[in-house]
Amino acid sequence: MKLVSLNHKDKSYCCQPQCLFIIKVVYNAALIFIQVVGVNMITDTEYKRVGWHSRRGMLELDLILQPFYRDCLRQLSAEQQQLYIKLLTCEDQDMFRWFLEAEPPQDPEITTIVNLILEHNASLGQ
Repeated sequence: MKLVSLNHKDKSYCCQPQCLFIIKVVYNAALIFIQVVGVNMITDTEYKRVGWHSRRGMLELDLILQPFYRDCLRQLSAEQQQLYIKLLTCEDQDMFRWFLEAEPPQDPEITTIVNLILEHNASLGQ
């Protein structure tokens, strides 16, 4: 992971655009510790980028993901927002099977966000 220094000497940000974690680098003798000290909430630019990536190659997925993105993404915790972003890195065919409940995701974190999306769509009557 490449780190980019800020003006404050003991903080760095992950330079990966999908990573919103603030980390603190702590130097202790010969060891270097990296500690997560906070998670940024999604910015307006990131929100729009996530919205673009929520548009998939399958209409069925668009009908599931777009309402959740529009109605819920801003209200989610930072951790849940990161899970949604992680979900968007998955293959369309996998997501389609998960949302049809044909098979559960292997990753328990992905299962959490899939269940949130399914609950939201059930509340909409979809």
